[in-house]
Order: sequence, then structure tokens, then C-alpha cells
Amino acid sequence: MALNPHHLAVFDAVARCENVTAAAGVLMISQPAVSKQVKLLERSLGVRLMERSRRGVTLTDAGRVLAAYARKIAALSEEAESAVADLQSLRRGSLAVAASPTIAAYLLPAVLVRYRLKYPGIRLKVEIEQAATLYRRMEAEDSSSTVASIATSSTIDIALTEVEPPGERFDFSVFMRDDFVPIVPFRHALAKRRSVSAAQLVEAGLILRDSESPTGSFVEQILTAAGETVRPILRLNSTEAIKEAVAAGLGVAIVSSLAVRSDLALKRLATVPFKGPPIRRPLYRVTRRGRSESRAVIAFLYMLKHASRGTLPSLDRKITPAV
Repeated sequence: MALNPHHLAVFDAVARCENVTAAAGVLMISQPAVSKQVKLLERSLGVRLMERSRRGVTLTDAGRVLAAYARKIAALSEEAESAVADLQSLRRGSLAVAASPTIAAYLLPAVLVRYRLKYPGIRLKVEIEQAATLYRRMEAEDSSSTVASIATSSTIDIALTEVEPPGERFDFSVFMRDDFVPIVPFRHALAKRRSVSAAQLVEAGLILRDSESPTGSFVEQILTAAGETVRPILRLNSTEAIKEAVAAGLGVAIVSSLAVRSDLALKRLATVPFKGPPIRRPLYRVTRRGRSESRAVIAFLYMLKHASRGTLPSLDRKITPAV
């Protein structure tokens, strides 16, 4: 036996009004239609739910029991509608963003601050991992067939990386291109030049990012492709460590332009135009294939787009996403 939701809603109206005619007015349907729906409900349950008289209706014991549940179901239905409306208007919900270290450190904070101010009801979760680790996790989540595992807090809604995802399980696009720039100590001799070549950087003592790749880091691959024999004086495992080493005068480096904005303003480091083709890499926004983007994700992507273009509104300006 399955309760018909429409029949139950009609019965709830009659129970509240204690009158078929009044219930018909509330529901904006005819009195015979109300009586028919109640009779169908009684037939499906096999019990009499109410006694009819000229003065109205009186619930039977079974009717009173069902009326209590009908009120609860109606309240839950209203709550569900309200919850969905809140999600659509971004008054509640969640957003799980994962990003590789450079993006997480130098691009994401400005976006997240504004997102949190604009949508305080959205629960934000941010994870920082290397691209390969993120893709393995997203593939594992995608291969899970249980609703419980899909709904866990570990689920990644969107990932931001500098590595194109492998295989066919992902939807992705380039959201910006990251320029790499040579950096030297602020008062270094190379800082006075109009441009520097790869050979000059290698000769000045190049500091490179450590990499698990057999072909070396992104910068190392670029310089090798340009015909340079790269012999770094030092390898470090983070961009921050590289910047500190350069500022201390240990050598020079080539890093993401995103990473040096504050250092340039403070005159700790200087950049020099690179003599040769621009060193540039794409940054990707990645989701699992076939998964629709929530309102929370769409609003985040709106702000990310402006951050990548340098048009993200200042904190004292209103941010109005087109969602």
C-alpha cells in the first residue's frame, strides 16, 4: 500500500477545516472532487477516516492518527521547498574546492574572501594537493556507486590545477594563462637589464623547483627545450622557499607571476623581461564528467573569472554574480 500524496494533501485540508466545502475553497477545487479524493484514500487504506454530517466532518480514530502524520508530511514538504529555494539563492549549501599549491596560495585567497562575504551561508572547504593526487581522488569518487560516498565531505566540486587532466572522466577548460617571470634580488645587477636570456639566468646561478617528473620541473623543461644545459645551484620544494632563497642572494629563478606581486611591491625582488618566447602555462578548472554545476560552483566560477582577468571588485564594492 502506497499513500497517494495528492489524496493525503486533500485529506489534510479537510481535517484542518473540519468541513469539506471549506477545504474545497482552500484547495480551489470542487466539493465533489474533494469528497472523491478522500474516498479514494479511505479505499486504499481500507478504513474510514471521517464521519460526515450537516455540521461538517468528525475524524475517526484512524483519521486522527493519519491527520497527525499528514501535518508532519506537509511541514516536511514546506521545509524541503524552502531548503531548495535557499540553495538556489545561495543562502545555504556547500562548496568544496581543491587546488594545486601555487593556485591555492596566490590566486584562490582573494576569491574565497569575497565569496565568503557575499555568501556567508555557504560552507566552504578548500583542499591543497598536487594535481596528480587530486585527479586520483576525483577518479575514486567518480567510480563509487553508493549515494553515501558521493555525499561525503571529501567530494571535490571543482579542482584548479596547472596540469591537464588525464583520461575521459573529466570536463575541463583553461580559465587563465599563468606567465612565468625571471626574479632576482631587488638590487641585483640583472635587475638593471632590459631583458635577460636563458643563458644569463643559468650563468647567474639558477634555483629550480624540485619535481618528481623525470623530465624536471616546468621551468626546467622550458629551458631544456630552448637548448640550455640546466645545472641548478639549488632545488627547493616550494615557490615560497625559492623566493626566500633569491631574496637572500643565493641565486635567481623563474616563477609564476602570481607568486611575486607582494614581493615586488615591497621591493624584496625584481623581475626582468625574459629574452625569448613568453614562458606561459595554462591553468585548468576541472570537474568530473557528466556532473552538473551547482549554483554555488557557478557563483565561484564567476568570481574566479574576474580574478583571472584582474577585474575582481574590491572588498568595499558590491559583487553581483550572473547566476
